[in-house]
Amino acid sequence: MASNVVDVSALSEFLTKDRKDYGKIFGLKMADGFAAKQDFVRLGINEEISLVRDELDNLTQPGRTGSTNFSTTFIRQKERIGKLKPAKVDLKLTEEELYKLRVSYIGQREPGNPRDINSLPGRNYLMNRVMMGIGKEINRAIFKGVENRATGVQGGLNLFDGLDFKLTAGYTTVANGGVGDIPAGNKVANPAASVTEANILGELKKMVELIYSSETLIEYRDEDASLFIPPIWYQFMVNALDSALSNGSQVVSKKGDNYVFNLLPNTVIKPRTYMIGISNMIWSPNGNFFWLHQDVDTDIPRIKFQEVDRDIKILIDFECNVDYADGRVIVLYK
Repeated sequence: MASNVVDVSALSEFLTKDRKDYGKIFGLKMADGFAAKQDFVRLGINEEISLVRDELDNLTQPGRTGSTNFSTTFIRQKERIGKLKPAKVDLKLTEEELYKLRVSYIGQREPGNPRDINSLPGRNYLMNRVMMGIGKEINRAIFKGVENRATGVQGGLNLFDGLDFKLTAGYTTVANGGVGDIPAGNKVANPAASVTEANILGELKKMVELIYSSETLIEYRDEDASLFIPPIWYQFMVNALDSALSNGSQVVSKKGDNYVFNLLPNTVIKPRTYMIGISNMIWSPNGNFFWLHQDVDTDIPRIKFQEVDRDIKILIDFECNVDYADGRVIVLYK
């Protein structure tokens, strides 16, 4: 084969033969949650699921009253319905793009692998690049997504409503068009106009003060929890702790490889790439955020390959979403 030619027919034939395997591999990657796997409960579902958390309601009352007065709301539940959102990839690899992929593969191949892009290692290289691109775009959608089915390719930002959108709706009252399941007191009252290295520790302290001021939230002070922040804010925090800006009064301490609050010893402060460009931070007990994906045991993502002239089309259909269960235990900075 000439060095500048890709055998499109052979590549399409071999990819088609292996499409079920690639569907299973991609389904497992979706189930693993890409960037969501560290922070989210991962659920394989069909269409929709009830996300429920419960807490105890009031029980005690004065005694020796001469009568019974039964409580019937011992368990209070908060329920949200999480739904899968359909997404797709309609990819056409032109003759020129296939050649570029072939050159990239030859340059990056492992010793002993065949040089041909049509080989199994070559095909795996191609499909891994496609799946890696999907994972990167889903990562963007986790926090910054706003579903818009009419806008085409937007790098993942239009696949589903991400957490920024959902948490804003959760905090907004029903009267104002929101969901209203995050209490009004669960947001810092006076956040800084901008967060810097000079004020980051003070702004983190406001999150702790809010939790300690709430009868509901303070019950979780010793629970495993997470504070998700933009990576640049994390850098501000680390620099501030390492400099005179901390003034010897640390809100945060290092515990092993993690940073935790002194007064919330099991809350880990986590920088996340899906929050790049977001001026907010979110606290919640672990297990309250969910990554929803297709149940791979019954419905794996569909992948199809087509040879058209000198090009190859790759068609992928899948479903996913993110959500939370209980807004009562979510704290917002802004």
